[in-house]
Amino acid sequence: MKTPFTFAAICTALSVAALPSLAADAAKSPGPTCSNVVYDAEFLAAYPRAAAACQEVVTVNGKSAVRFTATVSKVKPDFISLQFLNTMGKPIEPVQTLTLLPQAGQTLRVNGNEVPFSKLAKGDKVDFWIPEKTLGVVTNPNATAVSTIVLP
Repeated sequence: MKTPFTFAAICTALSVAALPSLAADAAKSPGPTCSNVVYDAEFLAAYPRAAAACQEVVTVNGKSAVRFTATVSKVKPDFISLQFLNTMGKPIEPVQTLTLLPQAGQTLRVNGNEVPFSKLAKGDKVDFWIPEKTLGVVTNPNATAVSTIVLP
């Protein structure tokens, strides 16, 4: 007499077979995310809604960096002001304005292209990175030139 296999028995057998794979995945340490990245304490105190503006987190050479998107709100020869945008492209409420003092020759990304601070215009949508536990802005996670953030 043949033993009939029920759908439930097959599912149980498949789930038991998958347990070692799930255990291995659970053992892997997840990388940093927007919800668990560590911001500089002064930065977070000045910009408490920054986590809501986080677009992504990457790790390069063992150091994590957070990508933000913002709209240029003011451009002056010695500084630039940006308004953080959320993941939907809308300004963070209440509005969070970040003022930067760029280093000579530093750029920000506009539509995937690096644009010098001096060529940015009010209304430009820019991408920039803030390395974890750092009070400064870089063009990309590999950049070494850091713009100073002016705390409000």
